[in-house]
Amino acid sequence: MNEYQEFTSRFKASITAASFVKLTLSNPAKKDAALQNVYVRLIVLKNIPNLSFTYRYKTNDQVKNKTLEEGISELESFISNDFKSAALFTTSQDLTLQTSKKGSVTLQKKKATFTEALEASHDRQKVKRASVHKQYLTELGIMDASGVLIPKMADKYRQINKYLEIIEGLITSVSLPEEINIVDMGSGKGYLTFALYDYLKNDQSLNVQVTGIE
Repeated sequence: MNEYQEFTSRFKASITAASFVKLTLSNPAKKDAALQNVYVRLIVLKNIPNLSFTYRYKTNDQVKNKTLEEGISELESFISNDFKSAALFTTSQDLTLQTSKKGSVTLQKKKATFTEALEASHDRQKVKRASVHKQYLTELGIMDASGVLIPKMADKYRQINKYLEIIEGLITSVSLPEEINIVDMGSGKGYLTFALYDYLKNDQSLNVQVTGIE
């Protein structure tokens, strides 16, 4: 059994023994890799244990849930081809898998950082209220024509989603008029105005108009 196989075997065993805490992958094998880190945690979906993978890219995070079999298979591929560092945290010990520039592999075992396993949480993926396929996002240069986020606009996209999250919370606690008039004072490019109009008009099916003031 080589180091890769032992690391994967320990990972499987920690799941079975309910001692798994978390797993992280870092140090991409390719310097120009878009995927920078992967974080793995245990979740429960419909009373069945699953693995939640958080993929951290240079511009955004993506979350995907996988069965244990799918997750283990992906982990094997990642540690063999895509990442030089992998850290497994269990309640019995910590394991760190390192691949050097020359290709040599070492597996270090240390005293456990955690004494208790984290409670397996239910799936609570963050909702993106501004779908990547919204036309106004493309027109404003936040997404390209294929609905892919333009890297330099990642902060603006996060701002829009946070803004709509706040709006969603507000409109559930107030009584709105039959006709809603959004007033834009003409400062900036109106990112939030477009987002608010689209959210109220298309997502909430409300009667909305926009008035622009220079």
